[in-house]
Amino acid sequence: MSGVHYYTGQKFDMQAITRAAQAAGALVGWDLAHAVGNVELQLDEWGVDFAFWCSNKYLCSGPGAIGGAYVNRRHCGRRAAHLKGWWSNRDSTRVEMRSDCDTAEGVDAFRITTPSPILVAMACVSLQILDEAGMQRMLEKQFLLTGFLEALLKRHFSGGGGEAPLRIITPEDPAQRGCQLSILFPAGAAKAHARLQELGLVCDLRAPRVLRVAPSPLYNSFTDVFTLVEVLLKVLKETP
Repeated sequence: MSGVHYYTGQKFDMQAITRAAQAAGALVGWDLAHAVGNVELQLDEWGVDFAFWCSNKYLCSGPGAIGGAYVNRRHCGRRAAHLKGWWSNRDSTRVEMRSDCDTAEGVDAFRITTPSPILVAMACVSLQILDEAGMQRMLEKQFLLTGFLEALLKRHFSGGGGEAPLRIITPEDPAQRGCQLSILFPAGAAKAHARLQELGLVCDLRAPRVLRVAPSPLYNSFTDVFTLVEVLLKVLKETP
């Protein structure tokens, strides 16, 4: 299941869910596409069996860039059926051109092709910047940045100020979310989304009624958040 739900932005208690599922005899894998670079992850410490993710969201590497995968060390000797390719073979025997794949250990066994050097370079630069910023500092700013967005949305769009009421469907508890707030537009979000794009504000439409807004602490500022809400006020006044 997802570590952070793509639609609502809810962050799940991955450690507790992993323990409960494993206690019932299940292998536990996580889709971390909306979690990596967004929330704290301790896959080894939590005992997760495997995980995978893309890098074009909070890792900022761009669409089509290399993804990532994780396999717990305790599964290194496991030979599960999966797609295999040139890169799935052990480095030490790859050029021997054996008739059967001499499968590498752990997550390396799941590599099937040569990644684009340009896209890998983009991912490397992004990871270097993230490492320099530090995840703890990112989380501290995220708490304030997303909280600021939440406070402004509630102030202006709760229904008491004359504007059309909007509802945040992401959990209020900061421990149950990352950067993202999903905003429900009762009458539909398509027109507002289109107008925001025209004005240079990039959000994501989940048709027909939800707009996903995710201020990233790596490059978004409190001024960006304030500007978004001010422009949204203007857009809703002019959009029937």
